[in-house]
Amino acid sequence: MSSDMFCAGRTYDNVYFLFADAFDLLRDRLIARVRTLAVERRCARATVWGWRGDGGFLAIHDDNESAARDVALEAGQSMLTLELPNLREELGQTGLKGDLHIRMGRLGRYGRWPPYWLTRGTRGGRCGTGSAPTST
Repeated sequence: MSSDMFCAGRTYDNVYFLFADAFDLLRDRLIARVRTLAVERRCARATVWGWRGDGGFLAIHDDNESAARDVALEAGQSMLTLELPNLREELGQTGLKGDLHIRMGRLGRYGRWPPYWLTRGTRGGRCGTGSAPTST
């Protein structure tokens, strides 16, 4: 299923953000999990909004707010209850010592996205379709 992209010059109500501090392997699993859930819940928009180094965030939106909310909540929960324990076990088998922790947060019902201060001086842009989310 393709998802609509976020379009420049359009305001989106009730956008959910999923924040994570995670290294590459965990980031890839988070993106895959959000992609799968977005398709299952028929969520219109789910994309990597920004990622730098070992942290970033995904933006999730649908005109049906509960679809976006469910994708954000289920992705976060599955990362903590499924992916993190599995990854700890995988890394433990390599002989690596230490603890593996993940920090995640969800900001929901932000209101309008993008906020006014972010759009000043923009003229809008093209809007198309594409797969969501993508890694950067």
